[in-house]
Amino acid sequence: MAEMIVVPNILITWKEFEQKFQENFGFHCAEMKDIEIYIEKMKAEVEFHQLVGWESMEDTEILDECGFADKSSGELYVITEISYEEECGPFKIESQNLKDLVAEHLDLFGECFFNIDVLIVSFSKKEISIFHHEGVYATLNMLEIQGTKKLNKDRKSS
Repeated sequence: MAEMIVVPNILITWKEFEQKFQENFGFHCAEMKDIEIYIEKMKAEVEFHQLVGWESMEDTEILDECGFADKSSGELYVITEISYEEECGPFKIESQNLKDLVAEHLDLFGECFFNIDVLIVSFSKKEISIFHHEGVYATLNMLEIQGTKKLNKDRKSS
């Protein structure tokens, strides 16, 4: 049986998250809008998928449908709606505990995990999995996205 999530053990400060994000990806991120602006600025092509009927699905079903847990490994930084509450912040967990956090989120916080926008960041894999509040999702390969700008610069200079 899986261990119960102990909330104080997995919370980090916004300052810690934002600093690590800036160091790894070179831009500020505290919410989905920051990712959207960055994608637009980089002129990156991102393949979004629509999850039909997600509003009537359990959080664990959404997680499985999006494949976020299957794709993740190592340390993850997770932002849900509850992360913006005064006593909370981003979550820092090991990937094998992601399903537990998703399954227990409603009981722990009284909010669904996939209530609004969700960010799941893997600095080691240079990936950001996003779930938008309109039911679209994607996993961003930041090396590819950041390479897009370099390629565009190289093309212009040749």
